[in-house]
Amino acid sequence: LIEPDSEEEIDAGKNITVEVDVENKANEDLDIVIEVQLYDVTDADVVTNAEIEANIDEDDTETYELELEVPYWIDEDHDYVVNVKVFEDGDEEEQCKQKGVDVNLEKISHEVLINSIDMPQSTTCGSSLNLDAKIVNAGTSDEDVRLTVKNSQLNINSARTFSLDEGDAYEASFALDIPQISAGTYTLTFLVEYNL
Repeated sequence: LIEPDSEEEIDAGKNITVEVDVENKANEDLDIVIEVQLYDVTDADVVTNAEIEANIDEDDTETYELELEVPYWIDEDHDYVVNVKVFEDGDEEEQCKQKGVDVNLEKISHEVLINSIDMPQSTTCGSSLNLDAKIVNAGTSDEDVRLTVKNSQLNINSARTFSLDEGDAYEASFALDIPQISAGTYTLTFLVEYNL
């Protein structure tokens, strides 16, 4: 296990890059599975995981890289480990190597995220487009937030202002008037401003 380093500090909502060296000591090429997981030691629970399958030549060493997404809702007071498990495909019980490294997960002071956007993929000119955007305060501070939806071609510039306590979520609803305009593809821009 090359990365992450032991006790490395990683921000919630970001990715952990896990880099693993695998050496094939067998006398044949092997199909292997590399599985990584972010494990909450305090709750004895897997938070997130990822895996890849690969083929490694006999007497060869290869480096593999996987990404683990750290959720924004982690509890900073818990202990976490990144576990790596490598085994021959179909033979996990007999041919399995495992290693782990402690990591420190931290929330950022000011971090507001768009968690999801629910809207139709198409609409008609002259109609109203209804959409919902879920905003999450993933930081450690209470925030005053402004969410703006924009598109200059459609003459759309609509905003909602609200307060979000640490760890809370808010669903902002918009009913956007779509003008009579040439048919085509138009992109809506969502802008979140906070720490106002």
